[in-house]
Amino acid sequence: MVKKSARRTRRTDSPAFKAQVALAAVRDDKTMAELCKEFEVHASQILEWKRQLLGGAADVFGAGSRVAPPADLAPLERVYPKAYDSVSAARADIADYITSYNAGRAHSSLADATPDEHYFANLPTLALAA
Repeated sequence: MVKKSARRTRRTDSPAFKAQVALAAVRDDKTMAELCKEFEVHASQILEWKRQLLGGAADVFGAGSRVAPPADLAPLERVYPKAYDSVSAARADIADYITSYNAGRAHSSLADATPDEHYFANLPTLALAA
């Protein structure tokens, strides 16, 4: 008697299949549930392939035409996926991120002001003692 493993083998999809699914998602003529049922793929996987397709679409028409990521994401990318060697290094990078978020990034919800500008502009004035 051969014992079968309870684990399923991992499914690998061809690039052509991924492109077909992503294009169907871009067409937007079917609901996500219909796409999931038709292609037997989870909705999050369809959304990921669609994001990859749209993100790389400019490369089809010319090399090097990819748009650089926004500058305000750089501090977050510096902090988030990193394993630090020491607590002090982590604190320094997180402090840099918080500073860039509060002082260097304009927010549309704050009338294109940085959080620091908005906060300090709206502080109540205190009466000075004579």
